[in-house]
Amino acid sequence: MKSFILFFLLTLPAAVFTQHEEGKITYTETMKMDMEIPEEHKEELQGLFPETSSTEKVLLFNREESIYKNVEDQGDEVVEAGSEESGMRIKMVMSRPDLQLYKNLKKKEMIQ
Repeated sequence: MKSFILFFLLTLPAAVFTQHEEGKITYTETMKMDMEIPEEHKEELQGLFPETSSTEKVLLFNREESIYKNVEDQGDEVVEAGSEESGMRIKMVMSRPDLQLYKNLKKKEMIQ
């Protein structure tokens, strides 16, 4: 019985510290929006547009291959701005490309 307990205690750290061979990591990819606004409209439009745009991404992997892609179809981001004083309205639609990156380590290939 003592040898069984000793064996169990010696093999426990090996079981706890084994590496995961597959997994899923979720990322938030943030893009800075740097817009040039003409000086004559800068004051009225300055705070109306977002400074950043974020997209959820996921990395799925195992020992031999991985894929990096959008979490799901998140649709287009629509931003509308304008003022009643000037009568000017602006609508901006930002489409998120469905960029996928596949990597196979065993075959040494990468597909975008």
